Amino acid sequence: MISGTAFGLLLVLAAALVEGLAQIFMKYAASAPAASPLFHQVGRLAANAWLWLALACFAAEMCLWTIALHHLKVSVAFPLGSLCFVVVAALSRVFLHERIGRTRWLGILLILTGCMFIGFAA
Repeated sequence: MISGTAFGLLLVLAAALVEGLAQIFMKYAASAPAASPLFHQVGRLAANAWLWLALACFAAEMCLWTIALHHLKVSVAFPLGSLCFVVVAALSRVFLHERIGRTRWLGILLILTGCMFIGFAA
C-alpha cells in the first residue's frame, strides 16, 4: 500500500506533467494560423482546439494539485511544484524543438536537486 505522502508526491509529479502539456498546448494555440480573416485575435483563439485542450489540462492540474495538498504539507508541495519548469523545458525540447542551453540545463539540474532534497525529507 502506498503512503499518503508518497501518493501526494506522485500527484505533484502528475500535476507538473499535466501543466507542462497545458503550456505546450498554449504555445500551439498561440502559433496557429487564423481560421478566417473575419476573426479577430480573441475570436481566433476561442475557435482554437489547442486552447481548449490547454484549459482542460489546467483544470485537471488544479484538481491534481488540490488532492496533492490534502496529502502533503504546503511547505513541501509548493517547492516541488517547480518541477513544472523541468517538465516544460523537456516537453518544449521534444515537441517544439526548442534549444536548451547549458545554463538552462544547469538550472534544471539545480531544480531537480532541490526537489530531491525536499522529497526525501517529506
